[in-house]
Amino acid sequence: MMAFVMKKYRVLVIDDYPGARYRRMRLLLDDGRFEVGEESMGREAIRRLGSERFDAVVVDIHLPDVSGLDVCRSLKADPRTAQLPILAVSAVVDTSEAERSAQDAGASAFITDEADGDAFVAAVHQLLERPARA
Repeated sequence: MMAFVMKKYRVLVIDDYPGARYRRMRLLLDDGRFEVGEESMGREAIRRLGSERFDAVVVDIHLPDVSGLDVCRSLKADPRTAQLPILAVSAVVDTSEAERSAQDAGASAFITDEADGDAFVAAVHQLLERPARA
């Protein structure tokens, strides 16, 4: 009898706040369809993504070294990561402006930090199911 092996997607979660990073990682791991990596700084994440394969990225817009928007721009400018789907996350008051800024920087989608766990996991799944955007 052959066992069915479900493909696990590799997602890199980038957030400098340990509580938020852990929560997002835990939600993805609990879903069972993800392997998750973590980074707390944008520059380290960009370096890692240039040499290690991930299927998607979740990035907080507000990072201490470079902004999450700069991370998006860097990934889209690099041929090795240009097709990588990116979910930008932020705890902002003006979500429409943040969403517009994230998409202008190359993010595939945007979600607020306050979104519940199910909405967050669904957003990551949607990211992986849509065609790549250069």
